[in-house]
Amino acid sequence: MSWRARRRFEAHLVECPECWEEVRLGGVGRGYAEAGRELAPQDLRDRIRGEVALVSARPRLHLRIGMGILALALGAAGGAFLAATSDQPPAIEALVADFRGDRQLHGAAPAALPERLGDLTLVGVAAGQVDGLSVVGHRYRDAAGHGVTVYRADRSFPMADGARAEEGQTWRAQVNGAVLLCSDRPFPALVVGDDAREVVLAARVLGMT
Repeated sequence: MSWRARRRFEAHLVECPECWEEVRLGGVGRGYAEAGRELAPQDLRDRIRGEVALVSARPRLHLRIGMGILALALGAAGGAFLAATSDQPPAIEALVADFRGDRQLHGAAPAALPERLGDLTLVGVAAGQVDGLSVVGHRYRDAAGHGVTVYRADRSFPMADGARAEEGQTWRAQVNGAVLLCSDRPFPALVVGDDAREVVLAARVLGMT
């Protein structure tokens, strides 16, 4: 798109809940597909690709159906493999799933963080209990469609498996394609996003780093 068309497109996304939902669902689906393609057993991938190859000479509709079956099967196999082998603390798994759209936080709560964090705009607040933690999630989006959720808790979050510890009680990690940054200052908070730059920006504005 041209620069002007892109600006109009981004402005529309900020104001249109239906389009935001499509963007979110597209990101979730892409994440599942990527996880499945990487983690599905090799023999399953080869078998399904062989089946798809058999229908490649048939009408286009059959090929689309075959590719759809491939994506669903690989995604399901990858998801099952991830669930069986994950070593993440339950709270981390639950909050990453919440960020991805499998909502764990359903309760209403007043906003306790700013309406804007840099170029991120607050679009929702939800609260709930996650593995014994009382958590309030503030959901933000920017004009480009990146999502960031800042989770505040009543005590420290557990450290993600594979996290890199930094100064003080701060750590960073990547879990299932999401970028995580956690700190106990100025309050226990976990920032989860799909773009590392926006995650760091939010944490800096809040005084976490």
